[in-house]
Amino acid sequence: MRTPPPGSAATGATSPGAGPPGEWARAAFAVVQEAQAAALDAARAGVPARDVDSAQREVVEGASELGRCLHGAGHAMGVDVHEPPFLVPQTGTPLEEGMVLTIEPGLYQPGVGGIRLEDDVLVTSGEPELLCRLPLELREIRAEERSMENHEKE
Repeated sequence: MRTPPPGSAATGATSPGAGPPGEWARAAFAVVQEAQAAALDAARAGVPARDVDSAQREVVEGASELGRCLHGAGHAMGVDVHEPPFLVPQTGTPLEEGMVLTIEPGLYQPGVGGIRLEDDVLVTSGEPELLCRLPLELREIRAEERSMENHEKE
């Protein structure tokens, strides 16, 4: 989890798994990455909040063989982590320049797993500005790497 500056909120998540990612995880991760890119691109001043959700939902629902979309694309942030407008189908509120949003599409398959990618974005007068600088990648960390990383910290 990223630490927000005093007086503000931020969100972010890292989800570890056990063992190397399987075929489902690789395919689902690619779909959710594409959904996030679509939602990020839609997050522009004047655009209704529901359009950001529609952008990610179209991608995720297009891969129904991998799972389902169980939540909206995200929400605004400020003093509280969860603030309106919520990026869900029912919200017609237009996005405004200066809003900070979390974009967090996900894909979930009962009995298999789920993947959610989450980043924060600033709505600007032009293209949205991504506020997170960590790479979003599906990565296997082998036991040898974890051991080396721990030794380097000592």
